[in-house]
Amino acid sequence: MKRLILAAALLVAPMLAAQPVSIPTLQVCNAGKVNGVANLYLSRRDDINTAGTIDITVSDVTCDPQSSSPYPTGTITMRFSLTESTISDMQVTLVEQMTTVGKHTPTTYMNGRCTANGGTVPCHFWLMFVDNKVLSVDTPPDVVGVLVVDRLGNRLAYGTGPIKTGDISITPF
Repeated sequence: MKRLILAAALLVAPMLAAQPVSIPTLQVCNAGKVNGVANLYLSRRDDINTAGTIDITVSDVTCDPQSSSPYPTGTITMRFSLTESTISDMQVTLVEQMTTVGKHTPTTYMNGRCTANGGTVPCHFWLMFVDNKVLSVDTPPDVVGVLVVDRLGNRLAYGTGPIKTGDISITPF
């Protein structure tokens, strides 16, 4: 009986370990443009060694699927002074996906490749920008969310919060 169970287990084990083949989703962008310079202050990420800040510069990050080059382009740099962050800066090297949604509070989601700590650490990023348009008493500030991981998926930096100073402008086409 034990041999029969062992034989059945050896037969079934490879089938359980095999992963089904899946086709990844297409990463087609929709039309939009993001620009701005902003500073976030995250009080919970501030301590004696860090300022609790993320500084962001976004220059002409654009995707227009109707153009001759229907891929996202532009420049994004970030500086981090946060608890739980193992990097001090990040430079986007390739925006692989960019999706812009909304009219009244346009929001852009993007991800891609980057380098951190002066180009010495290869990484991947995920970003969200929310443009709340005109800042007034009734309107919240723009919002930024970021996650940066190394090539093994280990978190290097993260943070989400309102912009303290500056402005992120999102223009859906």
